[in-house]
Amino acid sequence: MESDHIFRHLGTFMRSLLVVPCVQLKRLLCLREYCIEILSSAYNTLVRQVRRVLERNAGTNNHDDSFLLWAVRFFLEFNRLSDMKLELVSESLSVQCFHWVLTRMEHDMDMIVSDKKQARLWAKRLHVALQTFRELLHSLVALQKLKDDNAQALFDMLVNNVCYVLEYRETILHLLMNYNEAHSTK
Repeated sequence: MESDHIFRHLGTFMRSLLVVPCVQLKRLLCLREYCIEILSSAYNTLVRQVRRVLERNAGTNNHDDSFLLWAVRFFLEFNRLSDMKLELVSESLSVQCFHWVLTRMEHDMDMIVSDKKQARLWAKRLHVALQTFRELLHSLVALQKLKDDNAQALFDMLVNNVCYVLEYRETILHLLMNYNEAHSTK
């Protein structure tokens, strides 16, 4: 009897979640379509070109690649949760992108130590890079679950060239060992 009562309340709660105002639903659908359009028409080219510009200007201190890292994370997650179309995010699911994200993480970790005045800023940038790396790993797991031969070949290649590289594995260990709550984001 008591379980019926709980399920009735749970059902009422779930139905209330489904009741979304029509205007809000239209906005969400519009945003979803917009993201799909970006992924299908511009994402790979945009990521490739912006990364080239950032890498070309890497010696200067006047650029912030957090915005690109955030965009990569967002669109990887969107693609993974939508239907995981490999061709839409091929620029991000590459050894070069993994290497770039891990390099940014290492740079941000070094800057936290060397630039004490700006340690919070570098910690925030490191946090964004770490979130992007996490999403790359989530996408890698999703890639493994696809039943496509191309996806399996890409998965095997990424695992061999990223997960088995000692320097990449040490980056995560280095992050954990040098964690400082005073510099971290809240």
